[in-house]
Amino acid sequence: MKEWLGPIAVLYPAEQETQSILRQPPQARETTADIAYALQERHVPIITPAATPDPHDAYQWSFPDTNDGINQALSQGARILWPYVPMDTEHPLSSRLEEGMGITGQMPVLIDPLESKAFSHNVIQHGGIVMPLATSADAKDIISQFDIYSAPYGMDFPLIVKPVRGYGRRNVRLVHNREELMDIVEHWDRSIAGDEVMIQAFLPGEEITIVVFPPGDYQIDETEIQKTRYWALPPVHRIHHVDHVLPPDLPLLETVEPFEPTDEVTVREAAAQAMKLADLVQSRSVITVDFRQDATGQFRIFDANFVPDLAGGNRPGREQAQSLVAYAAQVFGWQYPELIENLARQWWTFEE
Repeated sequence: MKEWLGPIAVLYPAEQETQSILRQPPQARETTADIAYALQERHVPIITPAATPDPHDAYQWSFPDTNDGINQALSQGARILWPYVPMDTEHPLSSRLEEGMGITGQMPVLIDPLESKAFSHNVIQHGGIVMPLATSADAKDIISQFDIYSAPYGMDFPLIVKPVRGYGRRNVRLVHNREELMDIVEHWDRSIAGDEVMIQAFLPGEEITIVVFPPGDYQIDETEIQKTRYWALPPVHRIHHVDHVLPPDLPLLETVEPFEPTDEVTVREAAAQAMKLADLVQSRSVITVDFRQDATGQFRIFDANFVPDLAGGNRPGREQAQSLVAYAAQVFGWQYPELIENLARQWWTFEE
């Protein structure tokens, strides 16, 4: 089993250091406290701002991801930092990776481009993975972009409309005709949803999400196991859609259930695609990959999250807080603290 480089400090996204609230997982400050508390439950050495942090107080468990916050964590003895936000090349930590600390999370050079759903869509397709037809443009130009794609490429309604950059299912809509698409564009709120819009061919079948982990040392069923390749948890079935889209404000536990496939072959093929995607981008941490069945019953990737929510519901008062990754891990057999410890063990350094 991989040894700890030293104590871990978790970093929360300080507002002044992040480019957009769209890039942050929900309730990020609370979740960083969930993570640190879970590490403490597993007796993993951690560094916190408070000497004896209160489980009820999220502000006592993590440091801001500013240069001052990073310095404070390091000065108190942290040797591994866990930034809970997409750490792009502008993030304060990105310019300090050569200082020798360990990192839990994705490489900055990975996050910069893949935060764009349009870019990640192209990367996935060029990697030999079939995805639904899609295109993107500035909101004011998306109608003309649709016209360009409709004839030669066969793009037609219904379509899924979503922001090119964003977190979760907010501002995702199914449109059935040109008039509905025009109405969405006319009322597009750039301050909330960003400037660019993606339109994507609608997949009509069942939806599942597959959680993928990187190669590394893991503890499974109290046995230490070395995974030499990317590997996946059993798929999670997504349910209770409204007009074929998951409502963003519906509690997570109302939208998930264990998946009982009628065709094991298609599910294995989907898992293979999810692991291929993780390998394609050389993911350093957990990712989630969303699939829907096309008209033939084959599962196709339609989205991926390279910095997914990790809320756990382990602290007092957070019993209802749950993330998709934590739910999938629970179905697999990991309680939340076990999940977090296994993720923490995938720390890396700049030299690796």
